[in-house]
Amino acid sequence: MLNDGFLQRVPSIDSPAQQLLRVAHAQVFYGMELDGHLTGVVAIGTKPNGSAFTAEDVAFVTAMGRMTAIAMHCARVHEEVGRLRDDLQVKVEQVSDQNRQIHLLQAELSALSRPVPALEESSANEISFDRGDIKGNSPAIMRVLDTVRKVAQTESTVLVRGESGTGKELLARALHQNSPRRDGPLVTVHCAALSPTLLESELFGHVKGAFTDAREDKIGRFAMANGGTLFLDEI
Repeated sequence: MLNDGFLQRVPSIDSPAQQLLRVAHAQVFYGMELDGHLTGVVAIGTKPNGSAFTAEDVAFVTAMGRMTAIAMHCARVHEEVGRLRDDLQVKVEQVSDQNRQIHLLQAELSALSRPVPALEESSANEISFDRGDIKGNSPAIMRVLDTVRKVAQTESTVLVRGESGTGKELLARALHQNSPRRDGPLVTVHCAALSPTLLESELFGHVKGAFTDAREDKIGRFAMANGGTLFLDEI
């Protein structure tokens, strides 16, 4: 709002018409329009020298008003574009996150639907697989049995881990029955039931007189399992 050549902000307590009437000595009012909508009003007071406004003055105010209206419109458009850009970025991130979740689910479904190789003879020299008392044909069970079949043909020491009651001893028996040592004994030692003082004698044996209660020779579990498999349970 121009008053005697100086810019003055009018409080927006009343309506625009009432605000214009309150402007002191306002002689020229110019409404800034854009696309048929009023975007603001310029009120000009008297000139410093008291002369009247000319057509040139009105043309100048008109040009400045149009440029100001365009600038205000551009500022609003820029603000709206920024808001839309932020909204778009949020939606793009949401779509990207959903795509990642879809890819993970597709990978899991693909893994579940992948056929498990059958446990059967691959050549005349390969022994048939004996699963013993292990029941079930789920993909998880079949993968475990396939691992047992492969490991059983090696001379490696095998560690079977799992909660109590999950069938570790059944896996140990399956390993023994499908290994080259299947004709030898399967010796099971429940380590948790042995005290530390008896563990060494139980595993490695002793000769008569080795200690106070050693009244006769005793063969240890390692010697008993010679040529077969020693299963140390609850280690």
